[in-house]
Parts: sequence; C-alpha cells; structure tokens
Amino acid sequence: FVQSGYYQAFSVVLILANTIFIGIQTQTTAAMQLAQQEHPQALHKDQTGFMIVANIFNVVFLLELLVNWAAHGLLNFFRSEDRNWNLLDVIVVTTGMIDFVGDMIFLATGHQSSGGNFSILRVLRVCRVVRLIRVIRVMRFFRELRMMIYSLLGSLKSLLWVTLVLSTVLYLFGISFT
Repeated sequence: FVQSGYYQAFSVVLILANTIFIGIQTQTTAAMQLAQQEHPQALHKDQTGFMIVANIFNVVFLLELLVNWAAHGLLNFFRSEDRNWNLLDVIVVTTGMIDFVGDMIFLATGHQSSGGNFSILRVLRVCRVVRLIRVIRVMRFFRELRMMIYSLLGSLKSLLWVTLVLSTVLYLFGISFT
C-alpha cells in the first residue's frame, strides 16, 4: 500500500501543501509583528487558526509515519535501504509533535501560542520544512537532482578542507596587507 503511486502522490501533495502553509503562516506572522512594532496600541490578532491547521498537518504526518512503520515492520523500518529517509521522517514528526504538545500546553494555560515565546520551538517549526526533501526521494523524475544532492553530500569533506585552506590564505593575506 505505501509503495503505491496514489499513496506517494498523496504524500507529495501533503508535503507541498504543508510547505505552502508554513510560508503563508511565516509571512502573516512577520507582517503582524512588524505592524505591532509600528503601532504598539494596535490589537494583536489571534493566531489560533494557524496553530490548529499546523497541528492538523502534524497529526496527519504522524498517521502517515505510523502507516509506513506498520507496513515495513517495527525493526525493518530502520533496516531498509530507506532507513536514512525513515529516520528523517521520525525526527521531523517528533519535532512536530513536540511543537504540538507545546501548543496544547500554551492553550491550556491561556496563552496564544508557543511560537512567539520560545525560540527553540520556532527552530522546531523550521524542521517541518525539511519534509520538502522527501519529495525529491518520492518523485522518480528527480533522479538527476538526487544524484547531484548525493554528490554534494559526498563532497562535503573535501569542501570543508578547501574552505579551511582558503580561509587560512585569506587570513594570511589580510594580516600581511593590513
């Protein structure tokens, strides 16, 4: 079932919809904060609707993860050739669930949302965009792009050494000509 084209298409549409939603939510939040700074007397708008939609996405992604996990088996989920992607899914869904629990705690205590209060939870929300990487894995016509990404990841060690050498050369020239 999880290998079917319909299920994978559903996953891709869900990821793209969530990514677009995160962009809209971020833009709206930034505009509201800018307006709040320019006009402190203005009322702060409630963002509960954004929080509800974000948490619906979190729950749907959790269900999708559980379906994948059940289809592959408890241990085989981390032993398959897609184990790195599966681990990424677990990390992203776990951060989403931490954000969900944080939002529920803030709602229960009468606050607006955790987004403006804890920077760590804002960082966790950024992790949701990482799901977009899964689209590259799922869609077969991204084969060349996948090869380029794997090549870039494989060359990171060499890139680190090149950066170190260039930084050293620039540092030496900076000291010499100053």
